[in-house]
Amino acid sequence: MAWLGDDLLAVHQPGPDHGETIDGVELSDPVTRESRGLFAGPDGPMWAVEDLLYVTAAEGFEVWDPADGSRIAFAPGFRPTAADPRTGRFAELRDGSLREWIR
Repeated sequence: MAWLGDDLLAVHQPGPDHGETIDGVELSDPVTRESRGLFAGPDGPMWAVEDLLYVTAAEGFEVWDPADGSRIAFAPGFRPTAADPRTGRFAELRDGSLREWIR
């Protein structure tokens, strides 16, 4: 789940059994729960920074534009576990080394 603004929430879309998720995101109003869009693709921990979704996926780090549901960037092998939305920095600690990706 990631907040794209005060009135827009991005949530991994639940599957038919509600115990699974499908690879995709639903955009909705957090108060009314009204759906504002759905797109296939992202699956993994995600953060929102300035109208974009950043997702740690199995193969690497993805950047998605929720306005049209397109993946606009990919960093293979980089799997951050922490982010600072104020600065746009994402961090991964692997094998004793800290790696950063700066938007």
